[in-house]
Parts: sequence; structure tokens; C-alpha cells
Amino acid sequence: MAIDIKELDREIAETKQYLADLEATRRVIAKRAGTKYSLPDEPILPRLEETGTIHLDDLVIPKRVTRKKSTLTDDIRGIIERFGNQEFTVTHVEAALKQSGKATDAKHFKNRVSVIIRKLTEDGVIKRTHVGKGNDPHHYQLKSPRVSLVKSGD
Repeated sequence: MAIDIKELDREIAETKQYLADLEATRRVIAKRAGTKYSLPDEPILPRLEETGTIHLDDLVIPKRVTRKKSTLTDDIRGIIERFGNQEFTVTHVEAALKQSGKATDAKHFKNRVSVIIRKLTEDGVIKRTHVGKGNDPHHYQLKSPRVSLVKSGD
């Protein structure tokens, strides 16, 4: 079995970065909790033989945490849920996305929002309360507003 040194170096660098991120997170959490935290003086290393061999069984390999990046549909669902039982239009959703920093300056962004709202209507998440024509937009409402988990004033 051949070991690619470059690949191993890349994995080591990634692991070091991951560890540095964890340590920074630990310091921030400890600071917010009001406790002092300092890194240990001695780095924690796996057991080494006299030959310098690292036993693979002794290594603790952290699991990679992958977060699913939110999609535009997820962002729109979140915005709509925060509207509660109020009626809204595509323009309201677009404005809320812009204010929350989740909108882009893409040429047809509003059309994408409209298509997603139409899909949410078909899926039964929201209902159309007013059928618009021409310059009069469709109006929508959340089908069953949930109790808001967001505290007022946040």
C-alpha cells in the first residue's frame, strides 16, 4: 500500500486547522460563561515508539461536521414563517430577504422567489388568499401559522 505524502500533508493541515477552530470556539464559549481557559502547555500527541512510529489505533480522528448550506427555499420558508398569519406578496418576501442579507443582485432574483412561492403553494405550505392580475399581485398567507420561536424585540 503506497502512501501519498502530499495527501497526508494536506490531511494534517486540515486537521490542524480544524483543531485550531475548535480551540477558538472553546475559548469563546468559556469567555461567555465567565471562566478562564488556557490551552495545555504540552500538546497531546499519540503514543510514540522509540522508533518514532505512530500507532494508527491510538489516533483520535475527528469526524468532519458538514453543515447543509441553507437554500433559497429554506430562507423563504423561514421568512414566511416569521410573517405569522399576515398576508404577504412576493415583493414582501423579496424585501425581507434583502433586509436579512439573503438576497442577491441577480437579474431574475424576484422571479426565482415567485417560482418558489408558487411551489410552496402547490405543496400546501401557504395558500393564495387573493388572485392578482396585471399590476395587482397575488396575496399569500401561511396555511397554519406556528407559534413563533423568536422573542419579540430580537
